[in-house]
Amino acid sequence: FPSHDTNEVIKEQVKKTSFARIKGLDDTTQKWVTDKISEGRSSGLSNDEISRSIRDVIPETYQSRAERIVRTETSNMVGESEHITATKNGASNKEWVIVNDGTVCDICLENEQAGLIGIDSSFPSGNLFEPAHPNCRCIVEYVFTPFMGTIWKGQ
Repeated sequence: FPSHDTNEVIKEQVKKTSFARIKGLDDTTQKWVTDKISEGRSSGLSNDEISRSIRDVIPETYQSRAERIVRTETSNMVGESEHITATKNGASNKEWVIVNDGTVCDICLENEQAGLIGIDSSFPSGNLFEPAHPNCRCIVEYVFTPFMGTIWKGQ
């Protein structure tokens, strides 16, 4: 993550995006899940470890649901962080990269078929960066225009 980001910034972003993705949980539980994911990532826990810690406290949360939440929110945090970093470092374009294993969904396939698009453009799915949906395994690669000038002429 960029050096100016803090755990609070990450928590706020997870909070904003997870409410739209986590269905059937009350506000208190959504906040708790958001905090659990952020704290787990900050502590260096794996997705499986975070999922287990959620399931241990909320036994009615199915294993696959907990894993999907952690995987999707982690992907969202990474995607946003990379997008911010690429933008700040002068990336000009980006492209959607799928996991080509025969199980790619139509949403991601359409994003990939869009090819190179502008750094601030949305993919056909409407996303600026990954993930396009829960359990999305895709990534976005950024293209940087080569620097062709002189940085410092010296004296």
